[in-house]
Amino acid sequence: MDRITPKIKDTTPIPGLRLVMLHAPVSEVVTIQGSILGGDVFSPADNPLLASLTADMLDEGTQHHSKNVIREKLESVGASLEFGASQYRVWFNLKCLKKDVPLGIRLLAEQLREPAFNEADFLVVQKRIIGSLEQNREDTEVQAKIARGRLLFPKGHPNYPYNTHESIEYVKKASADQLKDFHRKVYGLGEAIVVAVGDFKEDKLLGEVEKAFAGWRMNSLPKSMEFVPALPSSRENKFITLKDKENVDLVYGQALGITRDHEDFESLRLGIRILGGDFSSRLNWHVRNRLGLTYGIVSGIGGYASGYDGFFSVRGIFAPSLLGRGMNESENQIKAWAEHGVTSEELGQKKKTVAGEYVVALETTNGLSSAILGVLERGKPLEYLDEYPSIVQAITLDQVNSAIPKYINSNSITKVAAGSIDSEGKPLNS
Repeated sequence: MDRITPKIKDTTPIPGLRLVMLHAPVSEVVTIQGSILGGDVFSPADNPLLASLTADMLDEGTQHHSKNVIREKLESVGASLEFGASQYRVWFNLKCLKKDVPLGIRLLAEQLREPAFNEADFLVVQKRIIGSLEQNREDTEVQAKIARGRLLFPKGHPNYPYNTHESIEYVKKASADQLKDFHRKVYGLGEAIVVAVGDFKEDKLLGEVEKAFAGWRMNSLPKSMEFVPALPSSRENKFITLKDKENVDLVYGQALGITRDHEDFESLRLGIRILGGDFSSRLNWHVRNRLGLTYGIVSGIGGYASGYDGFFSVRGIFAPSLLGRGMNESENQIKAWAEHGVTSEELGQKKKTVAGEYVVALETTNGLSSAILGVLERGKPLEYLDEYPSIVQAITLDQVNSAIPKYINSNSITKVAAGSIDSEGKPLNS
């Protein structure tokens, strides 16, 4: 893979905004991604969903243009612009043609800086979100993951999920004025990142960004925050009854206590991928392919994206009548993996898979911009983009097999299942 870093132009057109540009060999297409501080952790204590609701309103019109006018402007040139909030940041994703970059940048800045927060529009968004949350009451995956998160993390930790009822109540009590006040206090420059990849003229793009964001206030939000630790690991089991469901969602979890920047993280993640990261993994081969007990089963690390301590995760989908045997076989595989580690052959093959996926992801403007943005949000140097495959290749068998038992205790993994089962996990029709 050719080195990416030497081709990148790293600039600061205005204080508090970092613009990173990479010209890619695609004709006329430009992808612009970025983020600012202002995600969920900055919500007020009395309504932890306020940050997400504010981000949901960014494309509902500005002080200068209605939402319909903005959508017509974007659609008329085949452009798209999306917004959202993660735990720590508000993100945006703009895709357009080379000739429409000035329009895209202007609309991006206008929606970030001057959203309208019209009461009528907010009531529509509020109703839509509540409707989606009501549907979640019957979603086996959502309910299983909510229950697991509440068993692993205490309230006050970024990975602690609010249940469906709590979320609906928080959405109901929010108002357009509260969103407007949150935006006024939180949104602004300072740790703002814009990444552009594709076919464009660097000087013209830089000038458009400088003009569109000039004079925006500088926020004073912290780059990092301290949170309560995860709950102590314990063997918690919970079975949630949701009637008339064809499938049962089974999830396992264990808090890891380390962030993505910990020296053991990549070794542990590689080991977890060998357990259940793809179709060739142990769990899939044994529980799905060999025994035919599940529609699919995967493992990974969740909850680390914004720099927080994450958790070990396994998810499988089973017919209610196969859940009991599926749990036994899954747990046997997890126990053997946690206690005995992986083989050199498994590690070598998984390194090739990870490296291949990384290279493929960087073959599109969206993949490249996402990778660059992720590196910058983590505070890593841009050179990390080129170094990552070598970092993975350098991981040894001893490092992986030392990390797995250090963070995974098969005797204290939390288990939650949701579907047409009773309080003991037995199918309702038995």
